[in-house]
Amino acid sequence: MMDNNSDKTNVSPFQMVWGAALLIMGVAVFFRIPEVMGRVEEIPSLVGAMWFIRFSFYCMGAILVAGGAKKLSAQYGAFQAASKSKGQEDEKPPEQGNNSKQ
Repeated sequence: MMDNNSDKTNVSPFQMVWGAALLIMGVAVFFRIPEVMGRVEEIPSLVGAMWFIRFSFYCMGAILVAGGAKKLSAQYGAFQAASKSKGQEDEKPPEQGNNSKQ
């Protein structure tokens, strides 16, 4: 089994797109709930469970938003770490041997 947290400097464009898609779909769920709940209220057998259905939709939207934000945050942190490590590799180390005092 592969552990995604083992390599913090791995920046994947696919993971960035996936995180953005999760976040966008979570926000879309929040905007869609009022319309869907209007149609669900028309079903007589579900009238007693309206609070549970509404809670479930909002919970699903919150999970999508949180998951997308977490994934984007992790990828942004990995991107920052990768660019810092790349910047350190480009720097030349100080010269050795020129430490004589005059």
